[in-house]
Amino acid sequence: YSSRATVRFEKNDFKGAFEDCSAAIKADPKHANAYNMRGLARLKQGDYSGAVDDFTEAVQIDRGLGVAYLNRADANIADGDLKGAVEDYSAFLELNPGDAQIYYRRGALKGQMRDFKGAIEDYDKSIEIQPNAGLTFYNRGVAKQDSGDVTGAIEDYTAAAALNPNWAEPYYNRGTVKYGVGDIGGAVEDFGKAINANAKFLSAYDNRAKIFYQMERYEEALADIKKMIDINPSLKKSLEPVITDIKNKLERK
Repeated sequence: YSSRATVRFEKNDFKGAFEDCSAAIKADPKHANAYNMRGLARLKQGDYSGAVDDFTEAVQIDRGLGVAYLNRADANIADGDLKGAVEDYSAFLELNPGDAQIYYRRGALKGQMRDFKGAIEDYDKSIEIQPNAGLTFYNRGVAKQDSGDVTGAIEDYTAAAALNPNWAEPYYNRGTVKYGVGDIGGAVEDFGKAINANAKFLSAYDNRAKIFYQMERYEEALADIKKMIDINPSLKKSLEPVITDIKNKLERK
């Protein structure tokens, strides 16, 4: 039954896989892998609470079945139980303390739960194991920014950008942090780098245009606004008053 369930699952026949796993469990009620596979079949069919129940049975039979903790975390996330998912990742990490990706995932969940200190600690551990993961530096920067650690956020966005020079978001986020602390020139430079990495980054054009406007660099503000309209023509109507205002200011200069 178990072998056929695997074949059916791989063919996206989740109902058939569920039935075969149920038969395998009936034949052997201590078949941890059958519970795990049936949980996956339930998860694929949207039965999240049923999936959690099956993954729980699997780990009660075999406490060392790490994949069942990860699968239960997926089911808990799908069901909106982030706390339960964090606990599942913690159980998995007790078995596999060197898994950088799971520290990262747990950190991301803690960040969603606004446990920024816990998120940063998990990202620290992930980076310790895998020091070249730009996404982890980026997300640690987000957690630090959200927790008010401006210096730490800038450092992490800088590290993320160094590891992924063509990735726009670290430059953009670093620009927003710099703007918040009054480093206007640094913010303009970073929004420019974000645009160089992603020529259709509307938010970067928008923020840079606003700064140019505040600095009375109206030609540059107007150029950024026109670029926004080129990228998304539906913005034209809402931006027309801004364009008119800038043109009036240019005429008065």
